[in-house]
Amino acid sequence: EDEDEDEEDEDEDEEDEDEDEDMEEVPERGARGPAAAASRAVPEPRAAASAAPGKAAKGADATAAAAASAGKRKQAQQGAKRQRAGAAPGGGAADLARSPAATAGADAEQSKKRYRVSAKSADRISSADARHAELSGSAETRPGAKPASDLRLVTTGLHLNDGRKRTIVDLGVKVLDAWSSAATHLVADTFRRTTKLMCAICTGASIVTPEFIDACGRAGGRVDEDPFILRDRVCEAGFARRRGIREYSLEAAVERARLNGPLLRGMSVYCFPSVTDRRELPALVAAAGGKWLAELPASASSGKTLLLAERAASGKEEKRRRREQEVYDVELLREAACTQELRRQVYRLR
Repeated sequence: EDEDEDEEDEDEDEEDEDEDEDMEEVPERGARGPAAAASRAVPEPRAAASAAPGKAAKGADATAAAAASAGKRKQAQQGAKRQRAGAAPGGGAADLARSPAATAGADAEQSKKRYRVSAKSADRISSADARHAELSGSAETRPGAKPASDLRLVTTGLHLNDGRKRTIVDLGVKVLDAWSSAATHLVADTFRRTTKLMCAICTGASIVTPEFIDACGRAGGRVDEDPFILRDRVCEAGFARRRGIREYSLEAAVERARLNGPLLRGMSVYCFPSVTDRRELPALVAAAGGKWLAELPASASSGKTLLLAERAASGKEEKRRRREQEVYDVELLREAACTQELRRQVYRLR
């Protein structure tokens, strides 16, 4: 572009020299007219006098025409200079006079910038959608995931955060406030001997950590719960130590309930008045497949009826029954709900 501008400047210089030559020729032609008239003035005074004004007029007309032509060329040269100045950087309003190639290049660059901005915006939107899908469980169902609408969850010892609540709603999962035989999973973060946990063991329900909900949300459906089974080795070991048993595994107890069926199937349970803390016991007996008795039966078969009491008897009838029938510490029921084993001889009251 610089070489083209130099060539155009040289052309302009040549045109300026031509204009100077034209301007010099015009006075000479005008000057010859009066000189010729003067040379002819001696033989023909009248003719020379009449011809001189005509020739002077013609010389003036030629001078005006040359000046007009030079002015037009000058204007054209100035216009070309302004056009070149406008194409340079910082040309201001002269940007409108840019060449088609420069305009096309600028448009292409602007289009690239718009594309880069659009791509960044799309990435941010995609990241936000992905994060929302992770938190709310709105992602499409992945291969291997099953519909989660048949899940019935019960929680114990924890509070579900807003993200997990949204996931549950999005998946169509139902959360039960109290324990029910319809529950499929118990959600807990540690092993605590709560009523809900003991009932879950008795029914063979899956006991999982809260991360199970997160995984279902990411998959958009129900996933395999095995990686999320609650395994609390510390609390399980503490439970075994307090109960005087060699070892205890929550996972093994649930599996035992599934294999053997309800622990109290075909059995009835009665608690003597000495058992004051009995609120959870009817639900526990029902979950284990037994029947809760509100009144003491006239006779009780040791194989079909569990008579439970505290270590300190509350009255004469309870003392008499202890002598005549097998009565067990109420802790027998609570431990059996956790282990799925009835250790009658350990908890027999004398």
